[in-house]
Amino acid sequence: MRFASHVALSLLCACALIGSATAQCTTGGGAVDLTLNGTIGIGQTIAIEMPSTLDISLIDNVAPGNAFILVAGNGILCGAIPLVWGGSIDVAAPAIVANGVTPSTIIDFMCTTDFTVSVPTSCTMAGLTGPSFQAIHVDPAAAPYFFNHTGAAEILYSNAATMTTVYDAMADDSSTQHILGMDPCSGYNGMSITLGGNVYSSLFIGSNGQVTFGGGSTDFTPTLAEFFNGWASGLVGVATLWTDLARTGVPDSVVVTEDLGLGTVKVEYKNQQWWGSSTPAGNWNCTFGALGIDTFTIDLTAVLPGVNVTDGNPIVGVTDGVVSGTGDTSLDYDVALAAGGGTYITPAGNAPESICEQYLQAGGSPTAPLDNIVLSFLDVSSTFDWLIL
Repeated sequence: MRFASHVALSLLCACALIGSATAQCTTGGGAVDLTLNGTIGIGQTIAIEMPSTLDISLIDNVAPGNAFILVAGNGILCGAIPLVWGGSIDVAAPAIVANGVTPSTIIDFMCTTDFTVSVPTSCTMAGLTGPSFQAIHVDPAAAPYFFNHTGAAEILYSNAATMTTVYDAMADDSSTQHILGMDPCSGYNGMSITLGGNVYSSLFIGSNGQVTFGGGSTDFTPTLAEFFNGWASGLVGVATLWTDLARTGVPDSVVVTEDLGLGTVKVEYKNQQWWGSSTPAGNWNCTFGALGIDTFTIDLTAVLPGVNVTDGNPIVGVTDGVVSGTGDTSLDYDVALAAGGGTYITPAGNAPESICEQYLQAGGSPTAPLDNIVLSFLDVSSTFDWLIL
């Protein structure tokens, strides 16, 4: 692009900032989109999680190579400066951007579409409202002025809305502690899990499908006696699909996603493998807080059943870690829930109740299969007093 083109564009754009007033933000008049971190500007505020980068792009959807001027401002002000070809500059106190990112009153940086610049951000910016941006660009199809404009957008620098931690290829029969709420900017922010009325700021992920609290379990032999006694260790926890899993060297993973807005914690077992037959076991997840405080769901819709009895007899359920006689229930969810209208309620006086189902793999006498279902657990009195849907 020649310098003369830059000068002509600058002068023409300066002259174009004259027109009839408008009070409505424009969504853009031509083929070029201004995007901030992948979101097209249409006069809105776009949240950018910290720490990350601010990615500003001008993408021409018809014929890249057209010159543009990037304008920065102080917030969104619809109709701030009318444009003679229609629409308006919608950023408050607009100024031409110099050097790609710095607001200036002079033009010393010009580019052509397509264009992207990445600006580092830091935790010190979290919670602040950043600059607003819009662009004016050459548009050969927009006679008689041959200029057009994009929509505007403003930046909000926010703390992370979600935090994702990936535990790749966990060792066979292992457990690892995950500390909740460790946002890289704000540190511990109060994220927690409530189970049975107890509040936990960390959880332990077992490679064999158990999520426990207060300590980890490496138990790989699913029996009712061990489960009701908290994996023979007195641990509170959830058997998402407890059996012998995770052969060393298999590229499986466990992904923990904390949603700071919803207050949920999802533990996803991905690309798992039955230890006995070395065949795929699929994916499943458990989401704490999915239906409010002291609730969780178990989603088994993507489980691949084992092929023989060497794959163990998985257990799914929740335990208070204490053997309590009548408070421990082995329930065939599919049969009992269907017969009872789709719900299970802990009998009066039976809380705290540990409850589970154990089902046999191929080669035994299987119960109704647990694959392809989603179970919802609601503790109605925060005492392991269950409503199961």
